[in-house]
Amino acid sequence: MFLVKFLKQAVEITQEITLAFEQESIEEITFQSHKLKSSARAVGADALADICQDLEYSSRDNDQARVNALMIELNPVLEQVKEAIENIHIPA
Repeated sequence: MFLVKFLKQAVEITQEITLAFEQESIEEITFQSHKLKSSARAVGADALADICQDLEYSSRDNDQARVNALMIELNPVLEQVKEAIENIHIPA
């Protein structure tokens, strides 16, 4: 249940990050990336947390080239997390 809730939140925040990127809102990218980083770390989704941390710092530093590169990585890593969560089998 906890992981399902995390996944729903992660998808929503990723959509917010994407929207902020499209609107060139660096402050919002920084804020949303920080929020998702913390949640991802809490559930052990370290690859997602690492990208969010890099995205947070790169946007804060106004490194547009790095932000662009990280945005390309964000959704594929989220999909990997989604697959991993969906493949968890809880014994009855």
